[in-house]
Amino acid sequence: MNLIVIGFKACGKTAVGKALARKLGAPFFDIDDVVERIYRDEAGCGLRFREIYRKHGKDFFRELEHRAVQELAKKKDSVIAVGGGTVMFFDNADLLKKCGKFIYLDEDPAAMLCRIVEKGVPAFLDPNDLEGSMQRELEKRKPHYEKLADYSIDIRGLSIARIADKLFETLKKEKAFENRRPVATQ
Repeated sequence: MNLIVIGFKACGKTAVGKALARKLGAPFFDIDDVVERIYRDEAGCGLRFREIYRKHGKDFFRELEHRAVQELAKKKDSVIAVGGGTVMFFDNADLLKKCGKFIYLDEDPAAMLCRIVEKGVPAFLDPNDLEGSMQRELEKRKPHYEKLADYSIDIRGLSIARIADKLFETLKKEKAFENRRPVATQ
């Protein structure tokens, strides 16, 4: 069984996923890395996932992302971080649900907005109305995340280490991921 980390842009999916994978002694995969590899293999040159989206548009990017989901759905006993919109398109949520459990990271919108500003505004948000466009997108996505979630964690104000600890303890109690040898918590 895989653990698939979901949530809005800049909520910490990759950082939490990596920390949780270390605790579980499991492989970690980030969908952005897979999208970039598929693109590089086919285009013969590398672009970061944001540049792929900007250069080729939403439809092209979502198709690559769907192919990455198909590849990741074949993984076993791994922690997988997917993009904020991944589960909103094609049958990505269904494919991932068949191979694992969803962990939804519920973060404070203001904290995510700060991180988005620091790292650069993604193409799916309006830079002229960043807060408004983010709020509208979050209102569309949050109910979907909540519906999909097997595990939901309010991460407001928590460090990455604390989030990973809480998830690790929950998974241990529920005997989820028990076919892996967990690494002792510190």
